[in-house]
Amino acid sequence: MGARRPGDSKAWVRQEPAGVSAGTDWFDASRITDLSDMHDHFYKVLWKLLKRLDRSAPQADSDKETTEPQQGHPGKRAHALAFAGCEALDGASTMAFNFAQAFSARSSKRVILVDGNVREPGLHHLFKAGRLGLCDLIRDRAALHEAITEVIPEKYYFLQTGQTLENPIALYESEAFAQVVEDLRNACDLLIFDSPPLMDAPEAAMLASRMDGLIMVLQADRTRWELARAVQEELTAVGVPILGVILNKREEVIPDAIRKRLWPYHTPFWQG
Repeated sequence: MGARRPGDSKAWVRQEPAGVSAGTDWFDASRITDLSDMHDHFYKVLWKLLKRLDRSAPQADSDKETTEPQQGHPGKRAHALAFAGCEALDGASTMAFNFAQAFSARSSKRVILVDGNVREPGLHHLFKAGRLGLCDLIRDRAALHEAITEVIPEKYYFLQTGQTLENPIALYESEAFAQVVEDLRNACDLLIFDSPPLMDAPEAAMLASRMDGLIMVLQADRTRWELARAVQEELTAVGVPILGVILNKREEVIPDAIRKRLWPYHTPFWQG
């Protein structure tokens, strides 16, 4: 497909009409929860995670203090992460969206957010329906510049699912999908996929196997620990690295001031 980096040419990407603005005005807040007040923390977690991935990569350069892929740095490619819940409505779409938002707002690097839930797209309402997207790229029905949308100039890009399919399993198993992922990696510094639910969609594990790792999103007081453990074991068995877990919608029953006095050194595991 010969993808180019977003900054190489304005012809590379379709730009939104003037009425669409950067920031939080371009999405429907009633469908995706805006967690802007936590974006500093999200970026810190993401920064540490990318640093860990760089250190574990064979081409990692220990003399580099920066953790983000450098434009034109030989031997390095963008990291690709997937956010997935065990079941629908666990909040994976919200987390993928807000981590991408945090990265684009606090980093000089480029990020592409991809709606990878072909059965029931979680981010389809962000832009007008019926546009070209991921499925069209995989089936070679569109070029990258026709499918991807620029949200923040030369920093933040979005790729929707495109034409949905009844059976996406074969789509994610294909070498064409692997090539699209590589093209997207070459076009940015960080690639974030919103994955279908792990229990409901067999293709979720296939998608995650093309990534550098998966971040599981569990819903407090809803996701059973037995289910989460079973999903973890299944992913581990097929070689999908689980990079972390987010416990979503958790309510603190102990006031923050008291909790810090009782457990001054405790950091929730999902916070890196």
